[in-house]
Amino acid sequence: MELLSGLGVLGFAWIMNNILQFKAELRVESGNVATQLSAASSLLRLTCDAVIELDNELRLIEDSPELACMLLTLASPNQ
Repeated sequence: MELLSGLGVLGFAWIMNNILQFKAELRVESGNVATQLSAASSLLRLTCDAVIELDNELRLIEDSPELACMLLTLASPNQ
């Protein structure tokens, strides 16, 4: 009985260790993706007149005064 309990505890500890390691790897990868996106955005801003980011439905994520200027529209603060 004690042997089964010990094996159960060891199995649980092994599973939890793997889960925590996977979670840590995902965090590191997420940080790398954020850094790469920031670097790509910075390079685009150096070479392009306007840089926009779209969501899944191809809508602007945030206002872009540069794009508004390019389209010859006024970006009013109340819109």
